[in-house]
Amino acid sequence: MQSMAVLIDTNILLNYITNREDKYRNESIRIVELCALGKLNG
Repeated sequence: MQSMAVLIDTNILLNYITNREDKYRNESIRIVELCALGKLNG
């Protein structure tokens, strides 16, 4: 199965790196994890 290609906004990376309070923090972490697992191409 091919992984999906997604565009990652800078805010997603900032949420992940800084663990800042944001309403999309959990989703940002999940997106980066999926990229690390090879399920998404970011």
